[in-house]
Amino acid sequence: MSDKKRRSVTLDPENYEYLQQLDNGSAVINRVVTQLRKGGDEQTAAIDLQIRQKKRELSNAEDEVARIETELTELTQLRDELQNRDSVELVQAREALEGTPKEETNPAVQHWADKLGMTEQELLDAL
Repeated sequence: MSDKKRRSVTLDPENYEYLQQLDNGSAVINRVVTQLRKGGDEQTAAIDLQIRQKKRELSNAEDEVARIETELTELTQLRDELQNRDSVELVQAREALEGTPKEETNPAVQHWADKLGMTEQELLDAL
């Protein structure tokens, strides 16, 4: 069991709210009191606390950036794969429709447009 002791203190409302938002308010208070006890002043203790908090926020932001970059890379790869697949299928459609009338009402054009997820006119424009 820890040799730490519990003590109640009274805080200004804004300090109480701030402490409520922290993961470990007791550790914050303990660090500030330790710093003061060892000869630091209140301003230095408060600034050191803010520095630690900003470093923690920066670390969280860096983690978020890394996560977003990973998702972006995955989405870019997926898009490239789909574009390559579409290109292959478009080549197949071009070969299959060679020598046939390039009209929206042509059943072969309708078939390939449906297969490629395009309208008939989009397919004809792509060909």
